[in-house]
Amino acid sequence: MAYALSKNNSIKKLWLSQNELEDEGLDVLNASLSKNNCLEELYLASNLINNAGMFKLSGFLRNNTSLRVLDLQKNKFGSIGLIDLSSALK
Repeated sequence: MAYALSKNNSIKKLWLSQNELEDEGLDVLNASLSKNNCLEELYLASNLINNAGMFKLSGFLRNNTSLRVLDLQKNKFGSIGLIDLSSALK
């Protein structure tokens, strides 16, 4: 899946909610999505994403220009994770 996401230019919405991605899954997702310029909606609710995971996700977000919707409901990150996210979106 990671390889396909890095090469794909037609997927606009990606639903990965409730997959327990945690930090390790975000490493793979971050690497593949950093090469994707067409994804507009990413749903990552209920994936046990903590502050370290938000830091990893922020790396992808800093360079992304196509994402318009990011669903992070019901994860485990706190204020530190939100700070990383907000700095990536500036």
